[in-house]
Amino acid sequence: MSLHVERAAMCPLSVCLFVPSNDGEDELSDELLMFLFSFVRRIESLCLILPLDAVATMEVLQTHFVSLSSLYIVNTPYSEWDEEHDGVDDIVSNIVFAKCTSLREVTIVDVSTVTYQLPLPWNQIVSYSCLPSTFAMPRDYIPGPYPKDVRRALKEAERLEVCNVKLHYQSDTFDGLVITCNSLTHLTITCTKYIPDNLVIREFFEGLTLPVLRALVIRRDILIQESTIQDSSNFLAVVEAIQRSRCPLEHFEFGDGDITPVDLIRLIHTTTKLEELHLRMVGDAQSPAFTSDIAAELSEVTLLPRLRVLEISGGMDVGVDGVMDMVHARVGSTPLTHLDLGWVLTSSEDAGHDATQKATFEGIIEDILSRLEERHRTDLVYTVMLHTM
Repeated sequence: MSLHVERAAMCPLSVCLFVPSNDGEDELSDELLMFLFSFVRRIESLCLILPLDAVATMEVLQTHFVSLSSLYIVNTPYSEWDEEHDGVDDIVSNIVFAKCTSLREVTIVDVSTVTYQLPLPWNQIVSYSCLPSTFAMPRDYIPGPYPKDVRRALKEAERLEVCNVKLHYQSDTFDGLVITCNSLTHLTITCTKYIPDNLVIREFFEGLTLPVLRALVIRRDILIQESTIQDSSNFLAVVEAIQRSRCPLEHFEFGDGDITPVDLIRLIHTTTKLEELHLRMVGDAQSPAFTSDIAAELSEVTLLPRLRVLEISGGMDVGVDGVMDMVHARVGSTPLTHLDLGWVLTSSEDAGHDATQKATFEGIIEDILSRLEERHRTDLVYTVMLHTM
């Protein structure tokens, strides 16, 4: 290995370090540290698949990572953080990368409190991902980062442009911080666990302003069967944050949660630059998200003049004419290029009611498909279908 490094002369290096911990040791050997020291100044990309205790032994190298721009850490074997702690005073900070002057991109896996456990030069980071692993541990559930910690990172990372996090539910999420992210253009949030009355999204967006945000994705973790966003106040909080921010939002996704038509109309009236709208599995038969009123609003081309892609599935209460009027209204100026509609059929104890509802939905879908085939065969990519739950 030393020979290969020498052959690379002064070329930039990408290094991945994985040390099996079969003997229970959580420290890197002196020999390995000396080997790393011989070329540490040339490392631009570093991947560490190590427990944080092992990463901490690299502290002797901290002032020498002068070229490091991309950092990827997987905290494995995973050391579970005790959620019963009242504070973070007993967390030992790992300062190895706190002074990396070239660091721009960071991905951290299986660390719930990054800002305390792994201090970073936040004011220069432009891309940040903090996720739970999906493969490393034989456990039913691995928590993601705590919302408080992600908010603290957003507060400190003044140049952050891209953020992708999977939030772990925390009962006392709101920290009272007023946060303005003046550089953040892309934000992706995934909810990792279902908790009854889970308001983690609502509390995450409390006091948050995103004036240059262009893409916002909020969804559940598809790898966790029971995860969901649930309460409609979560969607309301998102809409209020968008209104407060007056951001040039172009792409919006929200999935597996309750929303109200009133709040959806507020979103439509606020996001004048929106090009893609994806609402997946929202609402239900009792509280439909897509109604005739929504279709009528979307028929007003002046509200969303740039809309090209529309995807809505879940609780639907709109007829054939409402859908077709919405599509036809945009043909002359800003035609849709992709349309994806999905009616969700939920089973109940009344088999007769279920059969009637299924027949009604199938009739609507068949009629819409027939009309789309007749008039938009070449200018529109469309999917209209029935989902059974």
